[in-house]
Amino acid sequence: MHNLFAYTDGACSGNPGPGGWGVLLVAKTHQKIIK
Repeated sequence: MHNLFAYTDGACSGNPGPGGWGVLLVAKTHQKIIK
């Protein structure tokens, strides 16, 4: 089993309003860039 860490954040401007989110996945033994 591999250890996988997920760091997330999100925000919006107003409620309701435009917003966005992001995630960073970290695995010590594997690397893959997802766009």
